[in-house]
Parts: sequence; structure tokens; C-alpha cells
Amino acid sequence: MNTRAFLCLALMAFSQPAFAENKYDAFVKRYMAANIIAQKCGGLVVFDVPSATEVAVAEYGLRKQKTLRILFYGVSSQLNALGNAMLVERDVDPNNNTMLCRFGNKRVGTKDEVGRFLVRQ
Repeated sequence: MNTRAFLCLALMAFSQPAFAENKYDAFVKRYMAANIIAQKCGGLVVFDVPSATEVAVAEYGLRKQKTLRILFYGVSSQLNALGNAMLVERDVDPNNNTMLCRFGNKRVGTKDEVGRFLVRQ
């Protein structure tokens, strides 16, 4: 096998795990954004972790045990940072409760990537 072909195969092999990790990060960002909204806004609650994990498995094709492990044993500050990053991506200031609650109330119970994890209390 020539060097160029070997290099291409090696790069493809290394890129696969990184892609898989991004799927988990994307899911955690969405769920944690909903969690932050539920903590700061009265009348809204977030899916419990097992229910959120079922969504991760059914709709995103993620592994159940890995998703549970991330959500239960992940470092809280890192998980919250992912949630805050998701809110900023959606043009919502995570420190502005009025903006945060308005965003959450508009999307609660919808198919929105954050709102899907929120329910009215």
C-alpha cells in the first residue's frame, strides 16, 4: 500500500470517533439548554434523564448507556457550558431570564430541538 493511501485510511479511521462524539455533544447541548430554561423559568419542567435518553436512542441513534453516563456523571460545569453554548447559538442570552423564559415558553412541547425536552408543569 502506498503512503498516500495509508494516510487517507488513517485519517478516515481517526475522523469517525470524533464524528460520533459530536453527535453526543449536540444532544447534550439541546437537553442541557432545556434544563437551564426549566431551572430559571417557573411553570416549565424538563424531561427526566431516562426519558431524554430514550429520545437520544430513538431519534438520534445514540447509545443508551453512554448517554446516561454523560448526563448522570458528566461534570456539571461542562454540561451547563454546553447548554449555555446552545442558547447562545439560538441568540438567547442565558443570563437574561426574561429572554430565556420567552424563548422556552414559545418552544415548549414543540418539535424544536430544545423545546422537545420541555413540558408545562
